[in-house]
Amino acid sequence: MSKHETWRTRMFWEETGGVLIEEFVAIEGNLSQGKRLMDGMYLLGQAYFSKFLIENHQPKSTRTVAICGKNDLILGEFAKKHGVEIVEYLDKMKK
Repeated sequence: MSKHETWRTRMFWEETGGVLIEEFVAIEGNLSQGKRLMDGMYLLGQAYFSKFLIENHQPKSTRTVAICGKNDLILGEFAKKHGVEIVEYLDKMKK
């Protein structure tokens, strides 16, 4: 997880609770496929496809959240249509 996003993830977790596993390995790598971490894709793709990857582990519940510094109106609407919640935390330096 990037040092630029770690604090946002932890802030969201502190507000919502639950289990936080940073850099969760959803798929182990082998000769025919790469290892897939929950943190290994661009933000919206990461949020959207992570739900499908994590379902293989049969969790009791999931919540699809993209945590960012600033939402984008167009992409935010796209995310909403696909069940991805957007949570914004302004950059600490910009407060």
